Amino acid sequence: MNSSASVSTDRVAELAASLVAEHRLPSLSVAVAHAGRDEVDARSFGRADLAGVPATPETAYLLASTTKPIVATLAALLHERGVVDLAEPLADRLPWLLPPGRVGHPGNPTLQQALTHTAGFGTHYDFSYGDQTPASLPQTFARYGTLFRPPGTTYEYANLGYAAAGAFLEAATGLELRALLRRELFEPLWLSTADFGPVYDRPGETAVRYSEANLVAYPVIDTTHRAASLGWMSASDLARFGLAHSTSSALLDETTRRLVSTPGGESRPRQVCPPPGSDYGLGWHVCRVGDLEVLLHGGDMCGVGAMVTVVPTLGLSIAVTVNRTDSLTHARVMRDELLTAALPGWPPASGSSAARSASPGGPVERSRDDVRRAGAAHPHRGRRRRHHRRAGRCWTATSRPGAAVRRTTDRDRVGCRPSAADSGRDGAEPRAGARVR
Repeated sequence: MNSSASVSTDRVAELAASLVAEHRLPSLSVAVAHAGRDEVDARSFGRADLAGVPATPETAYLLASTTKPIVATLAALLHERGVVDLAEPLADRLPWLLPPGRVGHPGNPTLQQALTHTAGFGTHYDFSYGDQTPASLPQTFARYGTLFRPPGTTYEYANLGYAAAGAFLEAATGLELRALLRRELFEPLWLSTADFGPVYDRPGETAVRYSEANLVAYPVIDTTHRAASLGWMSASDLARFGLAHSTSSALLDETTRRLVSTPGGESRPRQVCPPPGSDYGLGWHVCRVGDLEVLLHGGDMCGVGAMVTVVPTLGLSIAVTVNRTDSLTHARVMRDELLTAALPGWPPASGSSAARSASPGGPVERSRDDVRRAGAAHPHRGRRRRHHRRAGRCWTATSRPGAAVRRTTDRDRVGCRPSAADSGRDGAEPRAGARVR
């Protein structure tokens, strides 16, 4: 029988401590939220700042692509209230989105297509460090905003779609996205550590972001696709946010909750959640284990590994946050160990649709012992790529489907290395067999 009652951080305390100690994770925080319980079960391990500040359940972490379900939830809420229409074309409010003489497929993608990664944009990410300033959105879309596919037909994970969606919500409401998120989501859900943007602007401690190779601290990170990457929350608040998608939550009505798990394109997402039984909805990877629907999303970029997983009908939400590059696999192992207590069929068997949803390109790891394997090749090793060095900056953009031009910082100085984020799948969970460092 499936039950969330037995899911507790007691189950993973030893595992979390060993991951932090054995794999050089500065800190790891884990939280479990249950519908109907006021308190979130949360624990933290290691240090938010290696200078000596311990991590706590209320330490705020940058969320990377775990920002996407937060922004998509905001859009769904505003759609429910009639403030925006998910079917409205983006360019109706963003005239710079479709410049004259653009190349690529014709079409005017909608807000819903942007949020479900079916707008037609290609893989893109860009990060600026310290006092470097990102390009403006009109400049970015003029250079990289090609529609490689007709809108609404094919899934491709695209940060550019979320960049456009964030700008669309700002244009529709007249508010900056940070203020809009605070008013509509963070304050109503009592998410006291939640924030948005390159600089954390709330009281309390934040987790310093560290490189994987030498544990070098990153400076401030900014990007043109803030709506895809720059949310902040503690593990406790991230679990509370996930609980807003439980069937007992009053935040969204039933119609909107169904919309969240509705795929956006005519074809099912091949890269992340292959058919049958799983798709990408509004900001969430959606799969089924037996009769139960599971919502999940991860984030993996320089200095960040984060994950939130929700089983709506069980009223269960699990969040894991880590402050080091290339740490999403560690977060996933923690999540799998917890979720197994509620879902006996988790992790799904190799080859099942849910397994491929949880780990694109192969089966999920089956036990905590798998995290100790170090012999498998890195999932992106062997791909042809061009590297260029530029101090303080790390960015990439697709020039055509399947071919990216990448520019990355000196890894020894900043530690920004090609990872799941660099493939444009920073919201996807890493392939099984990815080497854990």
